[in-house]
Amino acid sequence: MAYKHEHGGHRERMKDKYIKFGLEIFEPHEVLEMILFYAVPRVDTNPLAHRLIDHFGSLAGVFDASISQLMDFGLSKNAAVFISMIPKISRIYIDDKRQKRQVITRDMLGEYFQDKFIGRTEEYIVALFLDAKGRELSCVPISSGNFSAATVPYEKIINLAILSRAKSVALAHNHPSGSVLPSEKDIDVTYTLSEKLETMSLSLLDHIIIAGDEYLSICDCMARMGDFSFAD
Repeated sequence: MAYKHEHGGHRERMKDKYIKFGLEIFEPHEVLEMILFYAVPRVDTNPLAHRLIDHFGSLAGVFDASISQLMDFGLSKNAAVFISMIPKISRIYIDDKRQKRQVITRDMLGEYFQDKFIGRTEEYIVALFLDAKGRELSCVPISSGNFSAATVPYEKIINLAILSRAKSVALAHNHPSGSVLPSEKDIDVTYTLSEKLETMSLSLLDHIIIAGDEYLSICDCMARMGDFSFAD
Protein backbone atom coordinates (compact mmCIF):
# COMPACT_ATOMS: atom_id res chain seq x y z
CA MET A 1 0.00 0.00 0.00
CA ALA A 2 2.92 2.35 0.66
CA TYR A 3 3.98 2.09 -3.00
CA LYS A 4 0.49 2.87 -4.21
CA HIS A 5 0.26 5.93 -1.97
CA GLU A 6 3.74 7.35 -2.69
CA HIS A 7 4.69 6.39 -6.24
CA GLY A 8 1.30 5.46 -7.66
CA GLY A 9 -0.01 8.94 -6.89
CA HIS A 10 3.07 10.51 -8.47
CA ARG A 11 2.58 8.48 -11.64
CA GLU A 12 -1.02 9.62 -11.91
CA ARG A 13 0.04 13.25 -11.47
CA MET A 14 2.65 12.85 -14.22
CA LYS A 15 0.06 11.33 -16.56
CA ASP A 16 -2.37 14.16 -15.82
CA LYS A 17 0.40 16.68 -16.52
CA TYR A 18 1.04 15.03 -19.88
CA ILE A 19 -2.67 14.95 -20.78
CA LYS A 20 -3.02 18.65 -19.95
CA PHE A 21 0.22 20.07 -21.37
CA GLY A 22 1.84 17.44 -23.62
CA LEU A 23 5.47 16.36 -23.50
CA GLU A 24 6.85 19.72 -24.64
CA ILE A 25 7.05 21.09 -21.08
CA PHE A 26 8.74 17.96 -19.70
CA GLU A 27 12.44 17.80 -18.90
CA PRO A 28 14.31 14.94 -20.63
CA HIS A 29 14.49 12.92 -17.42
CA GLU A 30 10.72 13.33 -16.97
CA VAL A 31 10.06 12.00 -20.47
CA LEU A 32 12.18 8.94 -19.70
CA GLU A 33 10.61 8.62 -16.27
CA MET A 34 7.16 8.36 -17.85
CA ILE A 35 8.34 5.87 -20.47
CA LEU A 36 9.75 3.71 -17.69
CA PHE A 37 6.33 3.63 -15.99
CA TYR A 38 5.31 1.04 -18.58
CA ALA A 39 8.43 -1.10 -18.34
CA VAL A 40 9.41 -0.92 -14.65
CA PRO A 41 6.43 -1.49 -12.34
CA ARG A 42 6.28 -0.65 -8.63
CA VAL A 43 9.48 1.43 -8.66
CA ASP A 44 10.13 5.17 -8.44
CA THR A 45 11.48 5.68 -11.97
CA ASN A 46 12.61 9.29 -11.45
CA PRO A 47 16.07 8.49 -10.01
CA LEU A 48 16.44 5.63 -12.52
CA ALA A 49 15.76 8.06 -15.38
CA HIS A 50 18.39 10.45 -14.01
CA ARG A 51 20.97 7.66 -13.73
CA LEU A 52 20.31 6.41 -17.25
CA ILE A 53 20.71 9.87 -18.79
CA ASP A 54 23.86 10.53 -16.75
CA HIS A 55 25.31 7.20 -17.87
CA PHE A 56 24.45 7.43 -21.58
CA GLY A 57 24.92 11.19 -21.88
CA SER A 58 21.45 12.26 -23.04
CA LEU A 59 17.91 11.05 -23.61
CA ALA A 60 18.86 10.25 -27.21
CA GLY A 61 21.86 8.33 -25.89
CA VAL A 62 19.55 6.14 -23.83
CA PHE A 63 17.33 5.47 -26.86
CA ASP A 64 20.37 4.71 -29.03
CA ALA A 65 21.86 2.25 -26.53
CA SER A 66 21.74 -1.41 -27.46
CA ILE A 67 19.65 -3.91 -25.53
CA SER A 68 22.81 -5.46 -24.09
CA GLN A 69 24.12 -2.05 -22.97
CA LEU A 70 20.84 -1.29 -21.22
CA MET A 71 20.83 -4.70 -19.54
CA ASP A 72 24.48 -4.26 -18.50
CA PHE A 73 23.39 -1.03 -16.84
CA GLY A 74 20.91 -3.04 -14.79
CA LEU A 75 17.60 -2.86 -16.63
CA SER A 76 15.51 -5.97 -17.07
CA LYS A 77 15.30 -7.54 -20.51
CA ASN A 78 11.69 -6.37 -20.74
CA ALA A 79 12.63 -2.74 -20.00
CA ALA A 80 15.68 -2.80 -22.30
CA VAL A 81 13.65 -4.15 -25.23
CA PHE A 82 10.91 -1.59 -24.60
CA ILE A 83 13.33 1.36 -24.64
CA SER A 84 15.19 0.07 -27.71
CA MET A 85 11.91 -0.05 -29.63
CA ILE A 86 11.23 3.69 -29.28
CA PRO A 87 13.45 5.03 -32.11
CA LYS A 88 12.37 2.15 -34.34
CA ILE A 89 8.70 2.91 -33.69
CA SER A 90 9.45 6.57 -34.49
CA ARG A 91 10.86 5.61 -37.89
CA ILE A 92 7.86 3.42 -38.69
CA TYR A 93 5.47 6.19 -37.65
CA ILE A 94 7.22 8.80 -39.80
CA ASP A 95 7.34 6.44 -42.79
CA ASP A 96 3.64 5.67 -42.43
CA LYS A 97 2.74 9.38 -42.22
CA ARG A 98 4.82 10.09 -45.30
CA GLN A 99 2.97 7.65 -47.54
CA LYS A 100 0.67 10.44 -48.70
CA ARG A 101 3.59 12.56 -49.92
CA GLN A 102 4.34 11.35 -53.42
CA VAL A 103 6.72 13.78 -55.09
CA ILE A 104 10.21 14.19 -53.60
CA THR A 105 12.49 16.90 -54.97
CA ARG A 106 16.23 17.33 -54.44
CA ASP A 107 15.54 20.10 -51.92
CA MET A 108 13.48 17.70 -49.81
CA LEU A 109 16.02 14.89 -49.66
CA GLY A 110 17.98 16.04 -46.61
CA GLU A 111 14.96 16.18 -44.32
CA TYR A 112 13.49 13.07 -45.94
CA PHE A 113 16.56 10.97 -45.22
CA GLN A 114 17.17 12.34 -41.72
CA ASP A 115 14.16 10.43 -40.45
CA LYS A 116 15.61 7.19 -41.81
CA PHE A 117 18.60 7.43 -39.50
CA ILE A 118 16.83 7.93 -36.19
CA GLY A 119 18.55 5.67 -33.68
CA ARG A 120 21.30 4.53 -36.08
CA THR A 121 24.68 4.36 -34.37
CA GLU A 122 26.70 2.57 -37.06
CA GLU A 123 27.30 3.49 -40.70
CA TYR A 124 24.16 2.77 -42.66
CA ILE A 125 23.25 3.17 -46.34
CA VAL A 126 19.74 3.80 -47.69
CA ALA A 127 18.60 4.14 -51.31
CA LEU A 128 15.48 5.94 -52.47
CA PHE A 129 13.97 5.00 -55.83
CA LEU A 130 11.79 7.45 -57.77
CA ASP A 131 9.78 7.35 -60.97
CA ALA A 132 10.02 9.78 -63.89
CA LYS A 133 7.78 12.28 -62.06
CA GLY A 134 9.88 12.21 -58.90
CA ARG A 135 7.41 10.10 -56.96
CA GLU A 136 8.70 7.73 -54.31
CA LEU A 137 8.59 4.10 -55.37
CA SER A 138 10.49 2.61 -52.45
CA CYS A 139 13.16 3.39 -49.90
CA VAL A 140 15.37 0.43 -49.06
CA PRO A 141 18.19 -0.23 -46.56
CA ILE A 142 21.24 -1.20 -48.62
CA SER A 143 23.93 -2.11 -46.11
CA SER A 144 25.43 -1.30 -42.73
CA GLY A 145 28.95 -1.26 -41.37
CA ASN A 146 32.02 -0.21 -43.34
CA PHE A 147 31.33 2.38 -46.05
CA SER A 148 33.71 2.74 -48.98
CA ALA A 149 33.72 2.74 -52.76
CA ALA A 150 34.82 -0.91 -52.67
CA THR A 151 32.10 -2.13 -50.29
CA VAL A 152 29.00 -0.32 -51.57
CA PRO A 153 26.80 -2.95 -53.30
CA TYR A 154 26.30 -1.05 -56.56
CA GLU A 155 24.78 -4.02 -58.36
CA LYS A 156 22.20 -4.43 -55.61
CA ILE A 157 21.21 -0.77 -55.97
CA ILE A 158 20.92 -1.07 -59.76
CA ASN A 159 18.93 -4.31 -59.55
CA LEU A 160 16.52 -2.76 -57.05
CA ALA A 161 16.13 0.28 -59.31
CA ILE A 162 15.29 -1.95 -62.27
CA LEU A 163 12.86 -4.08 -60.24
CA SER A 164 11.04 -0.97 -59.00
CA ARG A 165 11.08 0.56 -62.51
CA ALA A 166 12.79 3.65 -61.16
CA LYS A 167 14.17 6.45 -63.29
CA SER A 168 16.36 8.00 -60.62
CA VAL A 169 18.04 7.03 -57.37
CA ALA A 170 19.00 9.03 -54.29
CA LEU A 171 21.54 7.59 -51.87
CA ALA A 172 22.15 8.50 -48.25
CA HIS A 173 24.53 7.35 -45.57
CA ASN A 174 25.37 8.58 -42.10
CA HIS A 175 28.52 9.73 -40.34
CA PRO A 176 28.20 8.45 -36.75
CA SER A 177 31.32 10.49 -35.89
CA GLY A 178 29.20 13.63 -36.16
CA SER A 179 31.05 15.41 -38.99
CA VAL A 180 28.85 16.15 -41.99
CA LEU A 181 31.77 16.95 -44.30
CA PRO A 182 32.29 14.49 -47.19
CA SER A 183 35.39 12.33 -47.27
CA GLU A 184 37.33 11.30 -50.35
CA LYS A 185 35.62 7.91 -50.26
CA ASP A 186 32.21 9.64 -50.18
CA ILE A 187 33.14 11.48 -53.38
CA ASP A 188 34.39 8.24 -54.95
CA VAL A 189 31.15 6.43 -54.14
CA THR A 190 29.13 9.27 -55.67
CA TYR A 191 31.17 9.23 -58.90
CA THR A 192 31.07 5.46 -59.19
CA LEU A 193 27.35 5.11 -58.53
CA SER A 194 26.51 7.94 -60.94
CA GLU A 195 28.54 6.30 -63.72
CA LYS A 196 27.07 2.85 -63.12
CA LEU A 197 23.52 4.19 -63.08
CA GLU A 198 24.12 6.12 -66.29
CA THR A 199 25.05 2.92 -68.13
CA MET A 200 21.54 1.65 -67.30
CA SER A 201 19.81 4.90 -68.35
CA LEU A 202 19.26 5.79 -64.71
CA SER A 203 20.30 8.97 -62.93
CA LEU A 204 21.65 9.80 -59.50
CA LEU A 205 19.43 12.48 -57.99
CA ASP A 206 21.77 13.11 -55.06
CA HIS A 207 23.92 11.55 -52.36
CA ILE A 208 23.18 12.85 -48.88
CA ILE A 209 25.33 12.66 -45.74
CA ILE A 210 23.47 12.59 -42.44
CA ALA A 211 25.30 13.55 -39.23
CA GLY A 212 23.06 14.01 -36.21
CA ASP A 213 20.68 16.87 -36.97
CA GLU A 214 22.76 18.06 -39.93
CA TYR A 215 22.78 16.92 -43.54
CA LEU A 216 24.78 17.76 -46.64
CA SER A 217 24.42 17.15 -50.38
CA ILE A 218 27.60 15.65 -51.81
CA CYS A 219 26.37 16.43 -55.32
CA ASP A 220 25.99 20.10 -54.37
CA CYS A 221 29.58 20.12 -53.13
CA MET A 222 30.83 18.46 -56.30
CA ALA A 223 28.80 20.82 -58.51
CA ARG A 224 30.38 23.82 -56.78
CA MET A 225 33.78 22.31 -57.53
CA GLY A 226 32.77 21.78 -61.15
CA ASP A 227 33.00 18.00 -60.84
CA PHE A 228 29.36 17.02 -61.17
CA SER A 229 26.38 17.86 -63.33
CA PHE A 230 22.85 16.94 -62.33
CA ALA A 231 20.60 14.83 -64.49
CA ASP A 232 17.88 16.64 -66.39
